[in-house]
Amino acid sequence: MERRILTAARAALVAVVAAGCSYDRPPLLDGDAAAGDAAVDAPPAAIDASGTCVIDRDCASGICQAGTCAALDQVSYVAPAGVDANPCTVTAPCATIDRALAVQAASGRRLALVVVEAGAYTQSVALTANAALVVGRAGDNGPPVITPQDRDAVTISGATLTLRRVAIAGGGNGNGDGVRCSNGTVTLEELAIDDMGDDGVDVRDCDATLTRVALRGAGAFGVRALRRALVIRSSVLLANANGGLRTSPVDTLTVTGTVFARNGRPTVGGVGGSAVGGAELLANGAVLFDSNTVADNDAASDGTRAIVCATNGSYALPNNLLTNARNFTTTCPLTHAMSSALAMPSGTNRPIATPAYAAPAAGDYHLTAGSQARGASTAPPAMAAPDLDGEPRPRGGLDVGADEID
Repeated sequence: MERRILTAARAALVAVVAAGCSYDRPPLLDGDAAAGDAAVDAPPAAIDASGTCVIDRDCASGICQAGTCAALDQVSYVAPAGVDANPCTVTAPCATIDRALAVQAASGRRLALVVVEAGAYTQSVALTANAALVVGRAGDNGPPVITPQDRDAVTISGATLTLRRVAIAGGGNGNGDGVRCSNGTVTLEELAIDDMGDDGVDVRDCDATLTRVALRGAGAFGVRALRRALVIRSSVLLANANGGLRTSPVDTLTVTGTVFARNGRPTVGGVGGSAVGGAELLANGAVLFDSNTVADNDAASDGTRAIVCATNGSYALPNNLLTNARNFTTTCPLTHAMSSALAMPSGTNRPIATPAYAAPAAGDYHLTAGSQARGASTAPPAMAAPDLDGEPRPRGGLDVGADEID
């Protein structure tokens, strides 16, 4: 069942990009352009010859940096029909991202700029020094897809990487993480990471920021993190076998506008269930878990099925929506939450009987008009981060959880 859900989600991603819909972001859940609640980032009518830009697609080079298009001769290009003996120009592209990074390093640039054209790539990427911005450019058949062979797809060690608008597909076989970072900094934007044998993202002693990232079907965790700062915004962690988020702990943790659904596994036939269901929120410093949806996760025990917190810690957990058809409990210090839990902290928290998600069986946890969470938040509006689709909130009454529909 979960494998069919993930296959459908990937097909939807390709279909939306190919259709040239009004989203400049890949959809994170099943469905078409209506996966969000409103269209955002409409494509430009034409590339701006002045060199100013808002999004990467405004630029002939394929890269927009701080409102300015990178020049074509500053960027190295990778294409399925490329050859690594080429100079990695737009007319003579390389075959591998590693080769493009090497060309950029040889040029002496402090920040490597690489555009990956649409297509399929059976390769891995390794960045061990300096800094790089790697951007995928979608074609008629969707975004570029990186498929590693029984190893990590992207590794960062002692370096800084920003990676956006690509898909990573592990196939569900063998070993390997989607993205692994150690002693560095990684920023992931608008990615889909599916079916990795190990973790979707594994960061250790690495500052990591994930924005609009879909992490689905990992053999271990959607995200696993140890030390340093971890930020997850407007993302989806779906159907990851050992749990959605594992922190062991990190230094600081911020999670906003994110869905944790169908992660973890129960104890069945004497085989132990997962230690974590939706999310483990352990940090040496501050934890902000604001306006998220935690639904239909599973684990070995009722107390770890949804979210897990330390007995002592600096927690702010406002405006979250926690639901499950199975019993679950939590002692996390939630405020202004709605939950179907058997037991949860009292105060500003309230029960919910009808979350009315759009299509939970298909992995779509947007709210519908009949949801009791719609316009029901009692949290101060200033506490609300952008929603699941990256849209501002509130718009009218503030909704509870990751999605804002009004």
